[in-house]
Amino acid sequence: MRPKCDAYFREEQWGYAKVCYDFLLEYQTNDSYTKQQIAICEANLKATQGADIEQKYQQSLSSARYYKNLASAAEKDKDCPTEKTNWELAKPFYQQCLQYKPNDATANEGVALCNRELQNLNCETPIDIPNDMILMKGGTFTMGEGSEAHSKTIGNYYISNHELTFKEYDAFCAATRRELPNDRGWGREERPVIYVSWYDAVEYCNWRSEKEHLSKCYTINGENVTCDFTKKGYRLPTEAEWEYAARSGGGSQRYAGTDDLSSLLLYANFCDVTCTSNEKYNDGYEYTAPVKQYKPNAKGLYDMSGNVWEWCWDWYGAYSSKDIYGASSGSYRVNRGGSWSNNSYDCASADRDRDTPTDSYYSLGFRLSRTE
Repeated sequence: MRPKCDAYFREEQWGYAKVCYDFLLEYQTNDSYTKQQIAICEANLKATQGADIEQKYQQSLSSARYYKNLASAAEKDKDCPTEKTNWELAKPFYQQCLQYKPNDATANEGVALCNRELQNLNCETPIDIPNDMILMKGGTFTMGEGSEAHSKTIGNYYISNHELTFKEYDAFCAATRRELPNDRGWGREERPVIYVSWYDAVEYCNWRSEKEHLSKCYTINGENVTCDFTKKGYRLPTEAEWEYAARSGGGSQRYAGTDDLSSLLLYANFCDVTCTSNEKYNDGYEYTAPVKQYKPNAKGLYDMSGNVWEWCWDWYGAYSSKDIYGASSGSYRVNRGGSWSNNSYDCASADRDRDTPTDSYYSLGFRLSRTE
């Protein structure tokens, strides 16, 4: 963009030139040439403060229109659509127009348009969906089993194909300067993170959303947490979403990937040699296993049965066909899926467990979800 800036400079269009050079400086921090040109622009702008206000207004408005349609503007974040940068560039010019002509209808309309487009874009396009997030097309299914079986209808959403790993969570800890969770000497990297509370999980979701320029789902005020399910950032799955995904989109299989206990060993890390149940299996992993070591279910989701229990959004309470987000309050949060230390019954897609949101264990982790 420097040739365009230089052209403004040669034509003594100091306002245009300064904004252009200021923009360059965001990408070329401490560039001496750019700083020198900005200083010259500022000096000349100061000397021409008495210039005709109408002329300044027209220049500013013209520049706003130019930047609004600038298809080749440098992008602050390559994951964001180019149009986002254009609106960000246009908005300051419209605001400058209002300095010259307060309450001007054209400038006010321009600012409002920029705000609307920035809110609509918000970097939330299909390009933001990582390959490991699987789209679940919603529908109606039978949730629970036995006397608790009931009909539930949910919408479309994404869910991660793996439990969150130590590698992913440790990056959060490093960025936020928090203590790393204990791995009990079993290993980190691609193993599922353990010793994370429900509060830890929702804080991770917000951090990950912010890191990827997505609108955050959670509003956190101490221990009071609310979720806006219309936002497109990361969140925990609801209990209904979790079971729907475990059942490969609402199917009837007892476990995630199979209906047959004899083949569950192919799909799940459960009841290892350390298990207190009569079921004891030696699958090569005495405790947790790295994610994706077993067969996925029909939707490509790994470890929905076994490995570690997974936090869900919901408060633990009586089922309701109408409330897709679970109970409105409670003392415990739901976790699902069973773990390496549990028997096959706990690994069933319909099985539920719960813990207080401050609890953390060696067999409890989580996976990510997002609204489509």
